[in-house]
Amino acid sequence: ALQLRRGNAAMLADTAKLVQNFRADANKMALAIKEDALGETARTGAITARAKTLLLWAALGTILIAISVVWFYVGRNLVGRVRRLSATMGRMAEGDFEAEVPMGGQDEISDMAAALEVFRTRITKTQNELVQAGKLAALGQMAAGIAHDLNQPLAAIKFQAHNARVLIDSGRPGAALENIVKMSDLSSRMAAKINHLKTLARKPSETVQDVDLRQTVSSALDLLHGRIQSMAVEIVQHLPEGDLYVRGGQNRLEQVLINIIGNALDAMQGAREKQLTITVARKGARTLIRIRDTGHGVGAEKMTRIFDPFFTTKEVGKGLGLGLSISYNIIKDFGGSMEVNSAGDGAEFTIILLTSGARTQQSEGR
Repeated sequence: ALQLRRGNAAMLADTAKLVQNFRADANKMALAIKEDALGETARTGAITARAKTLLLWAALGTILIAISVVWFYVGRNLVGRVRRLSATMGRMAEGDFEAEVPMGGQDEISDMAAALEVFRTRITKTQNELVQAGKLAALGQMAAGIAHDLNQPLAAIKFQAHNARVLIDSGRPGAALENIVKMSDLSSRMAAKINHLKTLARKPSETVQDVDLRQTVSSALDLLHGRIQSMAVEIVQHLPEGDLYVRGGQNRLEQVLINIIGNALDAMQGAREKQLTITVARKGARTLIRIRDTGHGVGAEKMTRIFDPFFTTKEVGKGLGLGLSISYNIIKDFGGSMEVNSAGDGAEFTIILLTSGARTQQSEGR
């Protein structure tokens, strides 16, 4: 029994030792696992941090690429097209309806450009029709004077024809021939005046070219001769000697002169002194045409609107208010300008045009 107890005690001691060893091994294993877990967590944290950094850089790169694409497309394409379209609108607002509308694309901007082109086409057509209406109105105002100018040679032809018949009846055909020659000359003068009117009434298709200013002024005064004579207006001309050519269009420049001179005649109705002064002077590469009257002048509040369409200082029914507006745009088409001054009695309109050959000289000097 004693040996059995000793054996049990030894076995218990061995068992306790084994438990202690197992516990020590378990603690060691648990510690190793914990250390491995901590190491893995640290590695995972480092990997996560690197992943976050890479993701951040990738996001920044994507944003920069997106900004670059947007700037290239919007800045250079959309904004650029809008700016070009806006510049064209600005030129049209200043009266330059020859400005080319930038087309292209299949978006809202291209729709705006197409609408602007339709507007430009319509306004150009309307402007041409207004020019034509202004011409016809001017022709209507000149009708009385022209009738007077044509009645005089017609009366002379009738008189010469009567004399020729009397001479032929009296057996003097040689003397009658002189009357017939005079009749022919008078008929030629009438035909020239009528052809001049037909040319003036025709729609303009001329381009900017060299224009004989001396002849144009003379033709305009000739067409208004009837009104000038009936009103007893004194015409004073100061034109330099020699060739006098400017850049413009013969018919349209003549129409401008007729509009301005016609307005001057209207302004001098009832004036005690009726004098129309036309002065031409060269100033560098430009030629200045000044037309001054002794009428009632233009008020300061009206001078800023004098070239506006449908603005007139005349009584209702006396004018459409288109003549000066049309004239202003015609001169702009020639590359020139028009000004008005009304200091003292009367008004003075100044037309500024390029002197013939000035462009060529400017181009060669560059």
